[in-house]
Amino acid sequence: MSPKQIGISIAVGAGLLVVGSVAWAISQAVAALIADHTTIFGMLALSTTVVLLIGGARIVFAFGAQQRARAWQAELTHLQNGMPIHVRDVPELAEQLAHTTLDQHYAVEYMRAGVSPTLTHYHNETHPIASPELLGNLLSISPPPAPALPAITSGSGPQLAQLQQIGHVCRSGNSLLVGYADGQPQYIELAECGFIGIGGQPRVGKSVTASLLIDQAVLSGWHVLIGDPHIQKTDGLLNRLRPLSGRLARQAVTPEEIAQMVRLADKIGKRRVAGDPDRTPVILVIDEFSNLVWRELLPDDVLAILPSMAAEYAGVGVHGVLIAHDWSKASLGGDLGAALRRAFTHRIIHRMDPGNVEFLLPRGSSAQARAVQGLDKGRALYAGPDGTVTVTVPLVGDDDAAYAAQDAPPAPHAAARPDCRRASRAALRADRPHRARGRAAGPRRAAHRAAA
Repeated sequence: MSPKQIGISIAVGAGLLVVGSVAWAISQAVAALIADHTTIFGMLALSTTVVLLIGGARIVFAFGAQQRARAWQAELTHLQNGMPIHVRDVPELAEQLAHTTLDQHYAVEYMRAGVSPTLTHYHNETHPIASPELLGNLLSISPPPAPALPAITSGSGPQLAQLQQIGHVCRSGNSLLVGYADGQPQYIELAECGFIGIGGQPRVGKSVTASLLIDQAVLSGWHVLIGDPHIQKTDGLLNRLRPLSGRLARQAVTPEEIAQMVRLADKIGKRRVAGDPDRTPVILVIDEFSNLVWRELLPDDVLAILPSMAAEYAGVGVHGVLIAHDWSKASLGGDLGAALRRAFTHRIIHRMDPGNVEFLLPRGSSAQARAVQGLDKGRALYAGPDGTVTVTVPLVGDDDAAYAAQDAPPAPHAAARPDCRRASRAALRADRPHRARGRAAGPRRAAHRAAA
């Protein structure tokens, strides 16, 4: 071994001797201390043992709780809507659902049975009111007094004039009559109104309902902007309202005109929010809305404006009415449909297929969606902040529009004037390839949104 290694070995040995001596001395001292204080160290040992036992018990109980939690989680299942439920609660839930379903069924049947007496409906008939004596003879009981009903009969002037005479139209300057449920008028109050959604199959009353609302708005002096891409249809909305066209603030027919009209309403809302004190109600009406969306005829920025308008401008007097026959995801897309569903504060739904009413009713309204498919012509489901009722909509026509115009001469859109019809038909023929492309693009867009 080298001298260096020998030196290291000696140093290590000396260190071990020193450490061993110190350790021996310490152990002797501790032993003497324990011998002198046996009771104290016994208590310390006992305390340590107790702490260790408690810690072990906690570990055992924690493991048992974890196992029970896992077993409980394993017994959870999910309903069709994705909500979790314990398997033991399923029988109780089934009983509750049975009661709820029956209550909803009865509510729908009560709404279907509701009739608005004395109102002239689409068959030009007047519903008679049974007298208390007749009811007493038929039922052998004393019936309650009949509620006061509007005395409206055919042949005594425009419906709108009669409704105004009895105080059911233009009663406050800030409300719109929708119809009658059990003889009682149902209103849309502008203070609670954002956007109004109107739906229904063709020829069931959508345009008549929209005409009733617009007639009242014009008669009240509001600013009404109407977009109707079906100006060539004789029963289209703008043609129905031709007698009051001179009182309309804006008429739009082409997609470009409708987009400009939406931007104009948005500009009015922004100006009022910024401080313009004018609060004259502005009503933006777009007919055939789902068709415009499905064919991709409206720019994306315009479609994005509409839901935000309902949220931002309702307090400054800017409102909207969207009319369509299809409110499904396939027609509108999931994002736009969901945004509009949140924007609607009032809904008027005529007869529709349950699958087409998806975004016109709030979530969880399957019973109402099934109820609308059995509505008669001229009747609608009206859903507002105070609940849902079935209403009979008064039949209004050209004489009512003329009455709302208050002697203002008609000023129809240029596309509806006789001297422009030939040019309009030529423009439509030239637009057919574009419309065909739109029809082809629509399903692709819907399919893409559904996949997303």
